[in-house]
Amino acid sequence: MKKALIAAALLLAFAATGAAQGTCLRYLESGAGFSFCPPDGWSIKESEGEKYKLFFGTAANNFAPNLNIKEQTSEASLAEYEALARKLILAKENVEKLGATSTEAVGQSDFLTDSGLRGIKVIFKTEYKGLLIQSTQYYFELKGGRKIIVTFTCLVGDKDFLDPILDRSLTTFRVEN
Repeated sequence: MKKALIAAALLLAFAATGAAQGTCLRYLESGAGFSFCPPDGWSIKESEGEKYKLFFGTAANNFAPNLNIKEQTSEASLAEYEALARKLILAKENVEKLGATSTEAVGQSDFLTDSGLRGIKVIFKTEYKGLLIQSTQYYFELKGGRKIIVTFTCLVGDKDFLDPILDRSLTTFRVEN
């Protein structure tokens, strides 16, 4: 009886998760050929000079968690591209140019979306003007050597709450036909 109750609870949890993912407010970047579900309640803003819109969560401690999307084209494999990008981010002259005191890579893993798109996830910790900031980058490859980099930035103190929300959001990333 106890096993049946546990199985039923798990089944309901999976059903609720599936239903929630199916009804998200999907952001479609039709000209670029991709879409994803931004975190619920985040605002979407255009910024001059940016190709894609920016996404912002609720500000706390004088900092708003945010998500931005960049695109580049490279014939390098996704792994080679990510390794080069990480090396550039960590280069002392680029850290100083950003105005940061320090930046370090604190994690890297493969990432798989619900649609089966493979990506790479890299986490950086940066000290910037007295703040400890975490930046999580998701690297995806589209046709023609196009690389999409989604960067999520938050205060390190908020990462335990925000990381699962972001991962759920980015698992919805997919290529549109």
